[in-house]
Amino acid sequence: QAQGLPDPLLWGRGKVAITPANSQYIYLHLADLDGNFMGLYRTTNGGLGWQPAVVPQSAAQADLWSLFFHDNLHGWAVGGPATVLRTDDGGQLWYTQASTNASWEYISFGSDSVGWMVGIAP
Repeated sequence: QAQGLPDPLLWGRGKVAITPANSQYIYLHLADLDGNFMGLYRTTNGGLGWQPAVVPQSAAQADLWSLFFHDNLHGWAVGGPATVLRTDDGGQLWYTQASTNASWEYISFGSDSVGWMVGIAP
């Protein structure tokens, strides 16, 4: 078991993002076997040690489906219902962004300022 992560036997699924600028920076969202949020975690040493991220209370109820980082500091996480999170400090703190009521399933960026999200409208 990697230091700082919950027991892998409790994991149901996870989503991973690796920064293109430095593969030692990895971000992981975990959900339990029932799909409940277990946390967002980050490592800066390739997975040897993990730290939990601070997320808004609303994200604790979210079902995150996609993570994306375009550098070591700036990242996004999306899911449902209507969940869009942003970090500007490498995933230590996450902030809620305004969103429609869609359940977001995927996010990606082509540059620092142009991105796309794909989701399902209610």
